[in-house]
Amino acid sequence: MSSSKFISKIDYYCHKKESLFNQSKFKYAIRSMFAGAFFDF
Repeated sequence: MSSSKFISKIDYYCHKKESLFNQSKFKYAIRSMFAGAFFDF
């Protein structure tokens, strides 16, 4: 089974986000608010 670069990038960024959530829920919340605000505009 071959793995695409797209799937490996998604996996990397999901682990990165999970790591941030586990380390600091406050930083995760701030980044999520900024991402949501940016997405709305």
